[in-house]
Amino acid sequence: MKKYLCIVMSLLLSISCLNAYAYSSGVTLMSSKTEMSPGLQGGFIEKPTSISYAKNQMTGNAHAYAKGRSSFGHMKENIKIEGEHGYIIENRSGQPQYYEIEKRLVLQDGRFIRKQDTIRIENNAVDKGNSVSFTNQYFDTPGGYHFNVETIIRGEYNDYARDTGYITVNA
Repeated sequence: MKKYLCIVMSLLLSISCLNAYAYSSGVTLMSSKTEMSPGLQGGFIEKPTSISYAKNQMTGNAHAYAKGRSSFGHMKENIKIEGEHGYIIENRSGQPQYYEIEKRLVLQDGRFIRKQDTIRIENNAVDKGNSVSFTNQYFDTPGGYHFNVETIIRGEYNDYARDTGYITVNA
C-alpha cells in the first residue's frame, strides 16, 4: 500500500510540476518565487487564461488585471479569501525582453501572499496568464473586513492593477 501511495504521489507531483506554468511559445520562465507572511497559509493556482487580444490592437504593450472576490462566513470559522490576477504582454520590439510579474493578496492587517515570476519574451511573442491567489482567515469578531489584490508588470512596458475585496463576518 505504501509503495502504491508513493508511486501515485510521485506521478501527481511530476504532472503538477510540468503543468505549473503553460507558457506560450517564445516565452521562458527565468525564475519564480512565492512568499507569505509567517503563519499564513495559501498560495496561487494557475488557470487557463480567458484574456484575448487582436494582433492589430496591440503593438507591444503590457496589461495587468486584478479582482478581489468578496466572501462571507461566520466568526470562529475559517473563511476562504481569493483574488484573481491576469496579464497579457506582447513584444514587438525586435529583440527579447525581460519582465517581472508580481501578484499579491494583502490582508487588512498587512499580512500577504506574493508570487514573483521573471520571464523572457522573444520578439513577436505574446504571453498571457491568469491565476487565483487564496488563503483562509479565522475571525474572532463579526464585522466587515477588506483585502487588496494586486498585479504588477515591470519591464519594457509597465502596468499595475489593484482591486479591493470585502469579507462579511456574521455572528
